Amino acid sequence: MQVITRKEYESNESHNLHSKNAVAVVSAFGTKAEIALVKEILKNHKIGAISFEDQKIRDQIANKYWNLIVRHWARVEG
Repeated sequence: MQVITRKEYESNESHNLHSKNAVAVVSAFGTKAEIALVKEILKNHKIGAISFEDQKIRDQIANKYWNLIVRHWARVEG
């Protein structure tokens, strides 16, 4: 499983690529249904601005896995 690095994550954040980060985090730790949902939100976001409802859903799902990604980074970064 390929997990986004902290450097990639922070670079994406600095370029406002929050949905891309959500897909990366959820793809590493989430369920198939969650992955499909955040990918659909990313696809819709590329078409135009993200809706408030999509942003809430995206963030709620990605935030579930925040502690896991931070622990992963701590392990691989030493």
